[in-house]
Amino acid sequence: MAVSNLFGSNIFNIAILGICDLVYPGNLWANISGVHIFTAVVAMVMTSVAVVRLIYRAARPTRIYITWDGLALISLYMGGMYVIYRS
Repeated sequence: MAVSNLFGSNIFNIAILGICDLVYPGNLWANISGVHIFTAVVAMVMTSVAVVRLIYRAARPTRIYITWDGLALISLYMGGMYVIYRS
């Protein structure tokens, strides 16, 4: 339930942005800061990695405690936070 809640809320937020773009006078996407665009792209890539992991399951279990998707999510998050908060 938690996974479906996470993906459902992401899709709902994207739908809200689409509705706001239709209602907003002018171009909504032209008024968005570059930092917010970067944050959205990182969130979309992280969601894509999680979806791929849910679809693809390894045939054999491994002895490694952290998998490729976990490492990818951690590195995407840390890299994204570094880029956003560097000053």
